[in-house]
Amino acid sequence: MRLLLAAAAFLLSAVFAVGQTRDFDARALTYEEVRLLQAGLSFAGAYLGRIDGDWGARSDRAVRTAAGPAPDESAVRDILIPFIEDVSAARWDAFNPSGTSALLPMGLLSAEEGEDFYELRTGDRGLVIRYIFRPGPETGAMHAWLEAEHVGAEPFYRADTEEAYISGGEIASGKRIYLRTIRVADVLETVLVQWDPSEAPRARVVVASLANGSVGPLVLPQDGYLARILFGLAGDDGPARAAGSTESGPPAAPSVIGTGTGFYVNGTDIVTGAHVVDGCDRLTLADGSALLVLRTDTETDLAVLRAAQRSADWLDLASGASDRLGAPVVALGFPFAGLFDQGLSATRGNISALRGIDGSETAFTITAPVQPGNSGGPLLDMEGRVVGVVSYRASDDFIRERSGTVAQNLNGGTRLKPLRQFLGAAGVMLPAPSGEPRDISAGLAEALTRAVVMIECHADR
Repeated sequence: MRLLLAAAAFLLSAVFAVGQTRDFDARALTYEEVRLLQAGLSFAGAYLGRIDGDWGARSDRAVRTAAGPAPDESAVRDILIPFIEDVSAARWDAFNPSGTSALLPMGLLSAEEGEDFYELRTGDRGLVIRYIFRPGPETGAMHAWLEAEHVGAEPFYRADTEEAYISGGEIASGKRIYLRTIRVADVLETVLVQWDPSEAPRARVVVASLANGSVGPLVLPQDGYLARILFGLAGDDGPARAAGSTESGPPAAPSVIGTGTGFYVNGTDIVTGAHVVDGCDRLTLADGSALLVLRTDTETDLAVLRAAQRSADWLDLASGASDRLGAPVVALGFPFAGLFDQGLSATRGNISALRGIDGSETAFTITAPVQPGNSGGPLLDMEGRVVGVVSYRASDDFIRERSGTVAQNLNGGTRLKPLRQFLGAAGVMLPAPSGEPRDISAGLAEALTRAVVMIECHADR
């Protein structure tokens, strides 16, 4: 099981590893833990390599530089804490466009797009990450310009590897600039990272994370070696305990008190219903991997979660024209998950009204049958794109008491426009549409079904 780093930062504000200090043992690190520690060492200025999950001589030198020639676990913990706190504050996440990927402090960045560039930057431009697409001669001129303008005390940096052509230097303003060029199809893509001295820790992580292809988010394995170092969890030699503490019995097993449905809208972010996550001590996917609540809105009954488990599949949002009165929809979800084990369920209906049963303009009424457990699931148009989110099922008892009849297929969902607004306010980046629309009238492609997941709500008693 994995623990999201924003949750780890919260825990660090109240939990401190105490007791016996042990020597640090890099052999106990998993791939994910190596990546996290490499990022923390980059943030501290000790590591000048790539964040690649491979613990080699360069990583070993870095930890000894930062924590001493014979590092112990407490020294490694002190290195990690500032970066883990920044992961939470700056909302670090993987950024995976088609060419060069990176770890970026997404919570601090705003975007701008031009004819030949895409830029992400902090409000004061202290940190700028710009993707530039230009022909060969213009690309070469950028590298030559940086070399000519370099004034720093450190030597100008240049590397020509199989993966990329790289330059790095400092200009007269005191800003440092790093250029990395690769070929993407028939275009040269250059990533420019520019930073003021105050943003050097974050810039070092960005530069160290740059890679061809995709990169995964940073996660902390919940039962791993670094978690034991950070939180004083039980290890091979037993738990580290505070002086004077008393032995307590094992905690009661956590229980699942409810389930709902969610769906990926990019590689890491899952949309579900606000009432699905309300009152939960902890949220997981069905496989136990951790989920962190990024934002909720009870008025629109929406929530977005950050998943420790990365997905290769997600759902595209439809255009605004898709949620028309009478339009057909397919509801996906996991109804009655505690009673039955049928897996993902699909039901059909149509948009029967453009308001909710309470008159809400942010909802619409649908005839697709839904049950407990469907909440938070996607409503798809016939091209497999999301037009809404399942929210509620009209109460049979309520309607029977007031009308003497039983309602048929009177269910509700949150509409597409408030969903887009909610995700924008949450800072969730939506990938470009995947391409050709998929006709789902004859059934759903596996890629669509893999993007829909069960959400488990836990009460830790």
